[in-house]
Amino acid sequence: MKRIFIVTILTVLAGSCKKNSSNETSNEIVKNTTIKSKELVEEVEKKATESIVSTRDVASAKVALSSAQFEKLLVEFKNCKALNTKRSDCRNAITKFISQKFQLNEFKDEKGNFKVYDSIFPIVSSSSKWKKIGLATSQDNLNEALDYANNGGLALIIDTSKTYGHVVMVQPGKTTKSGSWGLKLPNVLSLLNSNPSKSFQGKSLAYAIKKNNNLEIFVRN
Repeated sequence: MKRIFIVTILTVLAGSCKKNSSNETSNEIVKNTTIKSKELVEEVEKKATESIVSTRDVASAKVALSSAQFEKLLVEFKNCKALNTKRSDCRNAITKFISQKFQLNEFKDEKGNFKVYDSIFPIVSSSSKWKKIGLATSQDNLNEALDYANNGGLALIIDTSKTYGHVVMVQPGKTTKSGSWGLKLPNVLSLLNSNPSKSFQGKSLAYAIKKNNNLEIFVRN
């Protein structure tokens, strides 16, 4: 009788251990499944966030700017030059303006300071965020740049003959016939560091730069 009782207890204990083992295995499976599900959700959320950031980055290069905003920048630039004596002062006015208005980051250094205009051409010519349309001596290229600006895009015309070549920004509006260029030209924002008094906005490209084969047009994607 005693032997039967012991055998019965051992059988119950064995069954209990097997059940516990089965429960532990089930719990482990549930745990692993939960972790994988969580990781999957996090991965999906990460990709969704990256997609949103990417979309915002593209959308940031589409902004409608008013003549008043250009005029405000022009006044600030001239005042800045009047209050400072060094030639290097205020040379980041255009990079600061387009960075803030179009929410761009490529014209900032590691400390968050805006780079001087000399750095614009090296950056835009090597960045996948920018597209080179071609020479500004082509009417088709000029028309494309103006269409881009009229649709809220950012278009720059750069004199690439010098490392510190002049940079102008194409403004929304219409083209006007230029006798010296023999082309219909858009209006531009021109901040002339060497001679601030000749800086302007809302005037033809012909007032900013003489026609030459070193003027290249770039637009922000």
